[in-house]
Amino acid sequence: MVAMTESGCDIIEVGVPYSDPGMDGPVIATATEAAASTPATLHPARKDLRFTHQIFREFSNANLDSSGVFWEHFDVVDLLQVLMISTRVLVGTKPVKVELVAGQRPLTICSNGGTVLQIASNLLENAARHTDHGRITLILGIQQDHMTLMVTDTGKGMREADVKRITSRMNDCDGRRRPGRPAFGTGLSRTRSLVKLLGGDISLASRWNEGTIVEVRLPFCHGRELTAASCA
Repeated sequence: MVAMTESGCDIIEVGVPYSDPGMDGPVIATATEAAASTPATLHPARKDLRFTHQIFREFSNANLDSSGVFWEHFDVVDLLQVLMISTRVLVGTKPVKVELVAGQRPLTICSNGGTVLQIASNLLENAARHTDHGRITLILGIQQDHMTLMVTDTGKGMREADVKRITSRMNDCDGRRRPGRPAFGTGLSRTRSLVKLLGGDISLASRWNEGTIVEVRLPFCHGRELTAASCA
């Protein structure tokens, strides 16, 4: 999985081995046989999902570089549905409701799906870490020629001085990985760099003991390799 990511793969599907004689070719059949020979269960599901999430935290370590980015059309709502599951796993037993709200379905943009997924994952992970009760909401919407991706929570929030400090650090940092630190979910500085990579912007608002709102704005169509006609 690490080698696939370093080679530029955006999305890796991790599944439980099963057999489908009507669809399996020799490669899949061999992979299924190898996977089935190792202990893999769906119970307890929470433990397996936590392990899967940890894998993605560790292998997402590519440097931020727009060269070679693959631009594609995709439905953001459909792409981010899976994050509701992983966020509920991170919340654990805390009394926190996790939900996705979309003003339009489908909501199709022309961007890089893997990067959009990582942006939303980073924001939801931070919200899950700092919210002990209440609600975490991922809100997707449309604003003129941009898509809006907003994560709100009823967590601990931040004081005004902390918001200014984090915003300043976010604007000054290039978001690259630092030695000894995981690249996935390392905070708003890296998330801002991912957003800028897609031609968007990010803003932060928070109140102490009330919660935090992080809003990302992404263009419907972006990418040096794309022309206006290819995005139509």
